[in-house]
Parts: sequence; C-alpha cells; structure tokens
Amino acid sequence: MAALVNVYDTPPDFNELALAVPAFAPFVLTTTKGTPTIDFKDDAALSGTGSSAIYPLLTCRTLSSARMVGTEIDDHSLSHAKLNVEQNELKERVVLVQADPAGPIFPEEVLLASTSFDFTMCNPPFYASAAEVDESFAAKDAVCTGGTAEMITDGGEVAFVGRIVAESVALGHKIRSTTTQSKT
Repeated sequence: MAALVNVYDTPPDFNELALAVPAFAPFVLTTTKGTPTIDFKDDAALSGTGSSAIYPLLTCRTLSSARMVGTEIDDHSLSHAKLNVEQNELKERVVLVQADPAGPIFPEEVLLASTSFDFTMCNPPFYASAAEVDESFAAKDAVCTGGTAEMITDGGEVAFVGRIVAESVALGHKIRSTTTQSKT
C-alpha cells in the first residue's frame, strides 16, 4: 500500500506555479519574510476560492448523490460562485442563496431548499474590526488576502459562531450536525 501524503506538510510554491503558468504571476504576493501567497483581493483571482463555492463543488463531484446549499453575503463573490456552479454543470445539485449579514445565518430561502440538512459547515469571519485583522496578520508576518465581508463581522468570530449554534439548536429538527472553522 502506498503511503499517504499530507499535502499540508509542504506549502505550495506559488512562485514555481507562476513560472509554469505566467497568467498566474500577477496574483502572487510576497510576505515580509519572503513567503509567496495569493492576492485574493484581486477580483480576477477569485475563481476557485471558498467564496466561489469550492466546498459544494468538491462535495458534489466526490459524492454523486450529494446536494448542497450555499449562502454568500457578498454580491460579487456570489456571482463568481454561481458562475463556477454553472461551468461545472451542477446547477441541479447546488443551490446558492444571497444572505443578509444582518439577517439569520440560515435564511428562510435556505430552509425551504430541503426538509433536512445532514450537516452545515462554515469558515466564519474571524475578526471584529480592520484593526484586529491588521494586528493578527502583523503578528504572523502574513498578508491578509481576504476581503472585508469575509474577514470582519460584528462581535468577531465568537459572536458569529454563537449565532450559528443558537440557530442550529432552534432548527434542530432540520440540521443534524454543525461544524465551523476557528482561527484559534
């Protein structure tokens, strides 16, 4: 049996990729430590990111019977996500819904899309302010490549995850499992 390879042991070499694919080069940034990263704030670099429905696309490609519902608060990201779903011919299995940042995390349109959900997953906004983002990334000597809508929310990560938990409990009959990423 072949040994499994942990793809996270070695980060991708974006400079090498930029040499191999010159059209990719304009989207590569370098941190103060000289580490290459991607500039996801550039609209042209959005295709294929989490904000463009990567998890529903991967799930539906991997599990032939899967159906996914995704929400997005940012108009621009939502339009990219819808385009990715269309180009991957998954419109019948992936539903994308515009969400209101001030509204429920699971809007009514999402709840009407299915009688129940096996799981929900989220990569929440982690910070309460731009200053908190700057401080965090300066401490890591990293470049923040996320946009304001995906990085900042009232009350930060704890408040957002608290909303997910409260809504999931209230909708317990519809949601079997909830998971979320955390910055800590």
